[in-house]
Amino acid sequence: MKDSIYKRQFDDARDGSLVVKSIGVTGTGTVSTTVDDADKGCYHWYLTLNLDTDSTSPTRTITLDSQPTNYPEATLIIKSQPPCTDPSKVEVTVPTIGAPQASELIDYLISEGMARYVYADGGFGCRWWCRVALQKLEAKGWVQKGAEDQYVALQKACAERDPDRFPTFLKTGTFMDKD
Repeated sequence: MKDSIYKRQFDDARDGSLVVKSIGVTGTGTVSTTVDDADKGCYHWYLTLNLDTDSTSPTRTITLDSQPTNYPEATLIIKSQPPCTDPSKVEVTVPTIGAPQASELIDYLISEGMARYVYADGGFGCRWWCRVALQKLEAKGWVQKGAEDQYVALQKACAERDPDRFPTFLKTGTFMDKD
């Protein structure tokens, strides 16, 4: 499988050389998979790279969002943007170690196969994608050991608090070899 990446909204010239000070694993209900309540959707999970900008610049983030755009195959959508303001978001944030630059971290995850993902039946698999990304960042030494455990604890708390928004079993997609 070839890497599937969309980065038209990634401002590499502005954001690529900035240091990633922390990484959030963000869950929002802004995807089209809805339950009975009109304003509630299942959580969709993605990575948020929180950038170290100077005090005079607005806060910037980069999202790394694996979405089943060509179902079941995913596209890694890389986007520069202000922080997420969704009032229903949930997030665990872990500090980075070693001051990786945004482009360096993104290139590493792509080289590790994170842009070659096939979703499980029903379009599920974003939770697993984020867990594997954290595992790779832990192995590289860019986040503290236990970052994945913090994310799993957040998932458990979300499932207990609002089970309608959170499938309790973990569906895993498949990471494919490069063509």
